Amino acid sequence: MSATSGTVERMSDKVPNSHPALEKYVKGRYDEPELPGDYGRVHAVFDAEPDTPPKKKPSYFECGSTDAACGARVRVILPMTFDLCEDNACARCVELARIWQRDPDECMRLIQSRHDRWRAREDQRRERDEMLDALAKFHRDQERDLERKTKPQRDFGI
Repeated sequence: MSATSGTVERMSDKVPNSHPALEKYVKGRYDEPELPGDYGRVHAVFDAEPDTPPKKKPSYFECGSTDAACGARVRVILPMTFDLCEDNACARCVELARIWQRDPDECMRLIQSRHDRWRAREDQRRERDEMLDALAKFHRDQERDLERKTKPQRDFGI
């Protein structure tokens, strides 16, 4: 609440240096990407370089994707500002967008922390898979050696 007016101060619904983003697009005429009729969940993508000139058309990721604030993979970035009141806005993106409005550095730290956790989890998964592969190879080698030892040798009478 404002100390002088007694009204609730509210941050803007439009988040500076951000864009709405979609998880999918559709192929239109001549196989060109187009916006889908149903947007689905709308995510936020923050501008790392806010001085970049504004775009006039959506950006499509035809090969691959980029990460939204929440970590979802998005393939379309729209050329407008992310709106906290968007009906289909991702709740986690809205939460991070509010932090972005107050403190962009803190928001980026939170996002980086999430990426670090994901990377650590992926590293653990890779190490586990490598260990399981090595164990499976060890068992195959043991079985092969055991077969050689138990297999009767042919006597050719020489």
